[in-house]
Amino acid sequence: MEFKAEEDKAQITGRTLYTDGVRYISFSGSSVCFRFAGKKAQAEIISDSPDWDEDHKCFVAVYADDRREPLRIISPDSRRAVYTLWESDTEEEITIRIVKYSEEAFGKCGISRLIIDTDKLLAPPKPPARRIEFVGDSITGGESFLGKIEAGSTGSVDSMVTGVAATTDDGTIKAVVTYEDEAGNQSTFEQEMKLIVTEDSMPDDGMYPEMEE
Repeated sequence: MEFKAEEDKAQITGRTLYTDGVRYISFSGSSVCFRFAGKKAQAEIISDSPDWDEDHKCFVAVYADDRREPLRIISPDSRRAVYTLWESDTEEEITIRIVKYSEEAFGKCGISRLIIDTDKLLAPPKPPARRIEFVGDSITGGESFLGKIEAGSTGSVDSMVTGVAATTDDGTIKAVVTYEDEAGNQSTFEQEMKLIVTEDSMPDDGMYPEMEE
């Protein structure tokens, strides 16, 4: 089965652009997430990575379920190619998340189609109850999921944000933490911190590239 990275079939987070059937994952930390039952999942990715040196190519990470370590890191080596995201010997219900690691100013990444080996595409996952999001006028991305944390214990998370404009105020941003108690009641709290974004020294070529096929 093949399908597009549309919002009725996948959970979309961060800054993306959907045009001509392609979901461009524009900024660091943006992601596309889908659920299915099967043995294999692939993605057809289009990119201008061949035009960049090794330090500035597009990089995406692939995560399965709520595992904190990526299954693999993909750096597209051609303008259009199909890459394996996940594969198993037995059929499983699994959640796959593709996360942009590289910065928007460098190599571009667009998901042209997603491919699974069955017709068992499941409903897109709902946002996890335990998550943290960084909010500010000068940044985007930065949404991370904390996974399961036992009562009385602590947890940590790595998160990436991307500067989208130079800071014009004192640099205050908010970390918004969402969680549930044992009864399923959802709560949030906010923590302020300082983050200064300076002017970009790289020219902006737009959110998505004009690429030859």
